[in-house]
Amino acid sequence: MKKINKQIIKFFLVGSSTVLIDFFVYYLLINLSIPGQTSKFISFICGALYSFAFNTKWTFYSGYSYNKFIKFFLIYLLSLLINSFLYYVIVNYLFFSISNPFLVILPTIASATFNFLGLKLYVFKYKK
Repeated sequence: MKKINKQIIKFFLVGSSTVLIDFFVYYLLINLSIPGQTSKFISFICGALYSFAFNTKWTFYSGYSYNKFIKFFLIYLLSLLINSFLYYVIVNYLFFSISNPFLVILPTIASATFNFLGLKLYVFKYKK
């Protein structure tokens, strides 16, 4: 299997487990009576830290550095903006119901694609 295919599979696995960590941390904090927005912020940061650690070492076989950490979070924040913007457009201009699964799928695919390309080409780019 080509290197890019392995990276995509590993990125998908790390991303899937990141979502689970985000969900479980959020659920735990909510059950500890932490307010919803605070819980979501903390769970997002926990998921992002996990994602940084595993994507750095396992997906892209790279080393840790402050510069990569800052670039990683920049890509994550831009991805969050893309996701939120697409959600807003779909709800407000395409008039999808918030219960429609397409509402979550399209922004997630778009932001995950942006994440992978941003990490591969900007954060963990291979220098020849």
